[in-house]
Amino acid sequence: MPDSSLENDSAAEGINESGKAAESLSPTDVNTASSPVTPTDAKPAESSPASADKPKDMLEVVKAALDKPKADASPAPEKDGKPETAESEAAPEDGDAEPPDLSKDERAQLSAKTTNRMRYLDRGFKKFKAEADNLRPMAEQMRQIEHFVTNAGLEPKEVNAGFEMMRMMKNDPVKAYEAFTPIFLQLRKLAGEVLPEDLRKKVDSGHLPEDVALELSRTKAREAHATRQAEQQSAAARQRTETETRQSQITAGQQALSAWEDKWKATSPDYALMYDSVKDRIELGLAGFARQNKIPTAQEVYTLAEEAKKAVEARFKPLTTNRRKPIDPGPSGSPTNPASQPKPKNHLDVVKGVLGIA
Repeated sequence: MPDSSLENDSAAEGINESGKAAESLSPTDVNTASSPVTPTDAKPAESSPASADKPKDMLEVVKAALDKPKADASPAPEKDGKPETAESEAAPEDGDAEPPDLSKDERAQLSAKTTNRMRYLDRGFKKFKAEADNLRPMAEQMRQIEHFVTNAGLEPKEVNAGFEMMRMMKNDPVKAYEAFTPIFLQLRKLAGEVLPEDLRKKVDSGHLPEDVALELSRTKAREAHATRQAEQQSAAARQRTETETRQSQITAGQQALSAWEDKWKATSPDYALMYDSVKDRIELGLAGFARQNKIPTAQEVYTLAEEAKKAVEARFKPLTTNRRKPIDPGPSGSPTNPASQPKPKNHLDVVKGVLGIA
């Protein structure tokens, strides 16, 4: 949030710098933007830690107020990764439905520990549900604010300047008047209420009536505003197209790499042995594309993965070849693998085994 001692020129800077806020202001926009947002008093849970970071601006203050973390309840003890609750498998699919109550006989079969745990979970559920009910209207207000800001094409600094203007209007009218004066003058120019230099000269020389010159000035102002709006909309459309194209390329590359890995895993017995080395080489290659600010195509990702695999296979070839080398038969046609030979009874059997003599 800007300092309360904001000077006149710096108060108007947030709006005048881009020109968008001043030129897009209308009575409807002003009424909408300045309509008070009814605060909702919702106390956070006692166990929620207070944020240590001071909000930078009004928009962060609003978001921080609506994004208070929920209380951290101690989780129930777990066994084999699952909570030890007798009713864990009977939880209703509909989150708004009440869970079925236990019959008297079913409750009698529960241990005291399980009963206490169920009561604890029930209290926690009701507590979190109450907090959610309190936060729901605040979240709806925040969605409306974000929707308005997005549709108006406002930037964060312009939103902050607007909040600061409203604060001064409410608490310091004199300072608000001083801050609004340069904005008002700028609005007069943007609306065509101030004659440009060429039309002013024609009026002063008597070649053009002032009311006609003023109407021409207003027409030019409307045309300039329409041109700026068209340019902004075109730029926004290009940005959306570039973002969608970029995301599409990223998704295609991820799918190509996933399909390639699935095929490699299904066809190579050395997948587990070489996976880490191949993965490192692929990541190194992708980092090269990132340094060039380029997104690889699906074919480039596939080629990169194949080259990485071939390089690692060449490095692992001696190990994998020796591991899979078949056992050659001896002169008699029987395997010479010592593990398959009968245990020698004397030194002569040892010599024969070494020479491959039956």
